[in-house]
Amino acid sequence: MNKKPMFLLLGLPFVLFSANAAELAPNRPELSLPLLDKKMVVAHFMTGLVDNSNGAKNPQFYSNSPIFHPTGDPEAIAQSKSIGPMYLFLYRRGERSDEEVARSEIVAARALGVDGFQFFYPCSGDALMASYNKTIVSFFRVAEQEFADFKLTLCLCNPQVGTEAEKIARWAKHINALLAETRESPAWLKSPDGRTVMYQWVGDPLADAVGKNLGKVLSGADAIRAIATAYEKLAQAVELPIAYVYHLRYPENEQHVNQVFDYFPAVWTWTDGDRMASFRRIDEIAKSRERTYSVTIYPEFYGHDYIKGMPKGKAGLPIRGAHTPVAQLHRSYQPCRLTYIYRSLLELAVETDTPLISVATWNDYGEATHLAPEINHNFVPGILLNYYKRLWQKHPNPIETETAMAIFKKYPSTSQPTYA
Repeated sequence: MNKKPMFLLLGLPFVLFSANAAELAPNRPELSLPLLDKKMVVAHFMTGLVDNSNGAKNPQFYSNSPIFHPTGDPEAIAQSKSIGPMYLFLYRRGERSDEEVARSEIVAARALGVDGFQFFYPCSGDALMASYNKTIVSFFRVAEQEFADFKLTLCLCNPQVGTEAEKIARWAKHINALLAETRESPAWLKSPDGRTVMYQWVGDPLADAVGKNLGKVLSGADAIRAIATAYEKLAQAVELPIAYVYHLRYPENEQHVNQVFDYFPAVWTWTDGDRMASFRRIDEIAKSRERTYSVTIYPEFYGHDYIKGMPKGKAGLPIRGAHTPVAQLHRSYQPCRLTYIYRSLLELAVETDTPLISVATWNDYGEATHLAPEINHNFVPGILLNYYKRLWQKHPNPIETETAMAIFKKYPSTSQPTYA
C-alpha cells in the first residue's frame, strides 16, 4: 500500500491513503479512544436556513402565500408553512450582518442547552457550497472571539451524484476551501487525541459499492468496509485525521451495528421514534466495543411539505382548505405523543450516560424537529433539555427554577376527530 507522510495521534499512525488505497482494516486502535473529553450536546444546523446576507429565500419562511388562509387557493396553501422562527418577529430579513446572525444563534443555542453545531454539508455544486462556507466561517469567527466553549463541525450529507472518486474530489474541494480559513481554529469539535469529529447523515452513497442502493449496507461487512475506506480517502484529501459519527439507519439489526463498529468510532441515529429497546442494545454493544453511541433527541417530526394525496404506507395529517377536499391535502408526520418521545430519548441519554447527545435538529423548522425558538415550540424543548442535561451531568440540583409548560397541538376549529 502506498503511503504519504503520516500524522501521529498519541503514537497511533493516521494513514493517508492513495487514490488506489487498499480497503481499510477493521478495529483500528484509534476507534477505541475517547471521542470527547467532556459531555456535550451538539445540534444539527441547517446551514441554508439562516437570516443573513447569504441565506436562501427559502419558501419555508419567506413565502408570500397566506399561511392556512381560509380562502387562499389550494396551491398557495400547499406551498405555505405554519411556522414562525422568533427572529422573523424581531428583525427585517437581511438587516443584520452574518456575524450578528451567528452570534444570536449561538447565544440562543447556549441558553437552550446546546454546546455546539454540526452544519448540514451536502456534496453539492460550487455556488451553494461557497455560500455555505461563507455562513460557516462567520460562526467560526464569532465562536473563536466570544464563545470558547462552543464547538463547530460538519455533517457530511447524502452524497448522491457521481462516482466515489468524483464525490470525494468535490467534497474535498469545498472542505479545503473552508479549512483555508478555519484549519487552525480552536472552535473545531475535536477528540482529546486531536481528531476532528465529523458527522454523517445518509452518508453511505459516498462508496461506489453502495451508490444509490442504500440497502447494500445490510448485505454484509464488505459494504461497511467500502464506506469506511471512502471516508478515510476523504480524510486524506483534506489532510485531517477525522473521527466520523456514522449515521446508523438500521438500529434493530445487531449484526449491522457490530459491522459498523468494526470501522467507525461512534454512531448516531435520526428521527427514529420509539425504539428504546434497540437503542439500549446499541449502547450495550458500543460499551462492549469501546465505541460511542450518541443518543439523538428531537422534539417532533412533520414532513417538509403539504402534499396532494398520500403515498402508500405514510401517516398523514389532513389540512383543511376552503377550496380543497380534506382527502387531497396531507402532511406526513410522526406521532410523538407531544413530548413523550423527546423526554424518553432524554431519559435514555441520562440512563446510558452517553458522552454525546445529538440534536436533530437546531433549526429545521420545516420538519418541526427544531429546538430553536419558534412560535409553535417556543422555549419548551430547551427548558426540558436543560433539566435533563443537569441530570446527565450529575448536577446536585437539576431543577434551576420551578417552571410550568403547556404543550398542545393546534387544529382548525372545524376539525372533527376520527376514530379507527
